[in-house]
Amino acid sequence: MHEQHAGQSETGPTPDESQPPVGEITRLWLRPREDVRRRAAGLAALARRDHRDNLPAPLTPFIGREREVADVIQLVDDHRLVTLTGAPGVGKTRLALRAADELRGRFGDGVWLVELAALAEPSLVASAVARGLGLRDAASRSPVEALAEYIDQRQLLLVLDNCEHLLEACAALVYTLLRACPRLRVLATSREPLGLIGGVAWQVPSLTLPAIASGVVEPGSAGEKSPATAPGTALLGSEAGRLFVERAGAARPGFTLTDREAAAVGEVCRRLDGIPLAIELAAARVRVLSVEEIAARLNHRFALLVGGSRAARPRQRTLRALVDWSHDLLSEPERVLFRRLAVFAGGWTLEAAEAICARDESGETVSTLDLLTGLVDRSLVVAEELGGEIRYRLLETLREYALERLQESGEELTLRRRHLEWVLALAERAAAEQYGPDQVSWLDRLELDHDNLRAALRWSAEAGDVEMGFRLGAALWHFWAARGHANEGRGRLAALVDTWRERPPSSLLAAVLTGAGTLALEVGDHPEARSLLTRGLDVARAANDRVGTARALDSLGRVAHRVGDYAAARALSAESLTAYRALGDTAGIANALHILAFVAYVTGDEAEAEALGQENLALRRELGDRRGIARAVHNLALNAVYHRGDLATARRHYEESLLIFRELGHRAGVAMALDNLRDVLVLERDYHAATVCQKECLDIASEVGDLLRIALAVDGGAMMAAERGHPARAVRLAAAAEQLRKRLDLALEPPWIALFTPKLDAARAALGPASAHVWAEGAAMSMEQAVAYALELGPTADGGSAPALRAAAPGGTSVAPGMARLTPREREIAALVAAGRTNQQIAGQLVVSGRTVEWHVGNILGKLGLTTRAHVAAWARAHGSTPTR
Repeated sequence: MHEQHAGQSETGPTPDESQPPVGEITRLWLRPREDVRRRAAGLAALARRDHRDNLPAPLTPFIGREREVADVIQLVDDHRLVTLTGAPGVGKTRLALRAADELRGRFGDGVWLVELAALAEPSLVASAVARGLGLRDAASRSPVEALAEYIDQRQLLLVLDNCEHLLEACAALVYTLLRACPRLRVLATSREPLGLIGGVAWQVPSLTLPAIASGVVEPGSAGEKSPATAPGTALLGSEAGRLFVERAGAARPGFTLTDREAAAVGEVCRRLDGIPLAIELAAARVRVLSVEEIAARLNHRFALLVGGSRAARPRQRTLRALVDWSHDLLSEPERVLFRRLAVFAGGWTLEAAEAICARDESGETVSTLDLLTGLVDRSLVVAEELGGEIRYRLLETLREYALERLQESGEELTLRRRHLEWVLALAERAAAEQYGPDQVSWLDRLELDHDNLRAALRWSAEAGDVEMGFRLGAALWHFWAARGHANEGRGRLAALVDTWRERPPSSLLAAVLTGAGTLALEVGDHPEARSLLTRGLDVARAANDRVGTARALDSLGRVAHRVGDYAAARALSAESLTAYRALGDTAGIANALHILAFVAYVTGDEAEAEALGQENLALRRELGDRRGIARAVHNLALNAVYHRGDLATARRHYEESLLIFRELGHRAGVAMALDNLRDVLVLERDYHAATVCQKECLDIASEVGDLLRIALAVDGGAMMAAERGHPARAVRLAAAAEQLRKRLDLALEPPWIALFTPKLDAARAALGPASAHVWAEGAAMSMEQAVAYALELGPTADGGSAPALRAAAPGGTSVAPGMARLTPREREIAALVAAGRTNQQIAGQLVVSGRTVEWHVGNILGKLGLTTRAHVAAWARAHGSTPTR
């Protein structure tokens, strides 16, 4: 029905020829969603998620704390806000995650973790929580409003980790959400309570400590020590002792505990006050020191604090002493690297550490890998696999300590500058790849380093380096648009523009203004988009910036097409096309052709729309621009269905577009393709498949806050109702959709109007005098009510209820409901999974690529509501599925 602009193109690798043909039956790409649950007030409904939480799997065993876990669970049962407080390193986060894991079954809408340690700006707390719940920025509402609307009557537990440095912002957000969402509960961790009336703060205790073994010989024991007082028994009877032994065994395989060592371990645990992080750091030293040596050195270091104030915080009396001691054990090169790593926010790769931290004062580089490995071995740096690569990070307590050391060293300015230069190089390389086949990989990389990007932007502003800040902002706006950070990006670019002041026009200023305008367009703020882009065009022309001029014209054309000013869209895009051709900018040419093809489609020039669309598609394939290809075939489908009535071609194009967007993980693109594929299915009278499309489309659009797609999907629901013979439903949805479009300044396309108007007129005629009243009912609906109503399956044309998702097997035999959701190839692959075949083995047997098998397995998981291959195997065996080859 509509093409949705989503910022700059997002691409991924081209699928090999062994993937299934795009003309295969539609169900191959449709993922059923759970039935919609009505909100308690009956005002809205949203489809449930496939995954019910985002809690990480623990990497090490959880030791003890059974009573504390039970206490926290009881507190969450009794109170809507529980804050776990305590000293740094006492285990607040680990205890919260353990309790949250135990609470999973009590919250029908999931348990969701939001980690705030790396977030430095209070203004971004609500956005971070929204992102943690999978919501996307929208211009029409603040992140707080979006959260309140999304959670509303949902029954979920929100776990906010590390609130202490954002205390006021966290408290304000939690207060608002708890008042607006009656079934929400919050479990927070913080060094200080949030301080809200009605909440409860619970101090996390240290681990239980081993008793001091007396060594007294009991009567009749023949000289043996009582098991109750033997050092080993006393140690392992405590949580702190068990933690030390477990972590020591992981650090030095074969570690065994003698009575003498048990006594020393007990001493270490007691001197460390049972603080888990401190014990883990000490236990890691068994690789290089005996337990007795650890105890002796620890005792020496603590002696430095004997005269300190007893009012000092535990971190100052214990954990800081331990970190001092750990730091003193490092070699000088390790100390240098440790303090330099504090420049990173959120984490880093080995490559980044080598680029920023490996140069000494003379400019010579030193080996980083061995030094970094040593820091990991000493538990001063955490290594974890993210996005297919090993990334490193400092625990926040250790990062604060390292940052103090960096400031004392006099190297901070040098390291900040190196960090900014490295981040800028990363962002500019990613921007250069935005239309290439590796774009998705680069966007993933920027996502992982988003905290570093933010830190570099902040430091460029603090240092007054306007040019570096503008270069970084100009390089990053396409990432913010593609990955749902549009409102954050707009704010950052606005702050940059404010620093320009009286400087002369520049291509950098033009680029930032164009980026800010495109981000405004991304969230549907059309007036702001037009204002910023017009200013960007003026600046680019004044600076004689041909590239900036072409890009500003291109984006202005997109604004015009979005609001229905097709004459302006054609003129602006044609001017940008001329400019791009003069520059030899293939990606720019393709962008301009895309809008011109769309304008030709909406104005009824089928031949021009087809010719421009095919030229655009050819250029996208030449670039390897997967997202561009998906959008190009999507436009060709529009032309096919609305001008030629060629439903088969349109369906094939929409299915290809949907397949690509699924491969790219581009949620907005998936929703757009589903929205339009639904219309073709309705015209083909495949109402069941159309309903599946409608549910998933609205599910995604509601989840990410895509108001534009919600409005268009409600319109599509009106057409489906009219086609199925439900006039009242059609009229109500059409009225609700009209109100949503007015809020968004969104114009319907003339071809759609020509198709739908007769159907709506017939529905109104069927209602007779009641039509006006029914229209008024629809117009009065809120967005939430409209979504809920559009998601209702409703009766079928014959008055019955909608059929279950079933199919007949060859020969007329009945197929189990789950099996019916799978294509024949998917059933074959499920059987091979059950037979224990790996993806590569299946690929070899079926003579397809490993990627194709992986794609099929993902579809099977989605369709059956499963999460692992083991579940697929169990399901296939339960349904008697056997390999066919």
